[in-house]
Amino acid sequence: GAERHSRRSLPAISTCLPSVTSPFPMSAPPSEQMKASGTRSRQKVPLGAGRSQLDWIRLANAAPRRQFAGAVSATELRAHATREDCWMAVRGVVYDFTKYVEYHPGGEVIMEAAGMDGTELFDEYHSWVNVEGFLKNFVVGFYDPNK
Repeated sequence: GAERHSRRSLPAISTCLPSVTSPFPMSAPPSEQMKASGTRSRQKVPLGAGRSQLDWIRLANAAPRRQFAGAVSATELRAHATREDCWMAVRGVVYDFTKYVEYHPGGEVIMEAAGMDGTELFDEYHSWVNVEGFLKNFVVGFYDPNK
């Protein structure tokens, strides 16, 4: 015959986890938590229809891979610092952010790093983001500030 298994009662999950205290009250919004931690707060802006991050992923994945330029100098990078022609170096790689600007959840703030090495600013807000993944078809070249 079939064996019956009895259900045993398990301890409440709170008794299994270590006690953790947060420096932020549970009701503090993320923007307040960021201010308390010393980073600038992120401001999201309303984006137009068809400009969500999922829309960007669809567009980026369908885009043809651009021609690899090799080493990009600081002088060349600075020449691409407008909304219509926006390059930025992040973690040693130069990307063409031009098409992404209108999809950026923070709006025009992205232009603060246009035409320059934006690694520090990028990592301040997006250290967990895989920039190589979401801009893989927009790689211009490697950043060589000494070229």
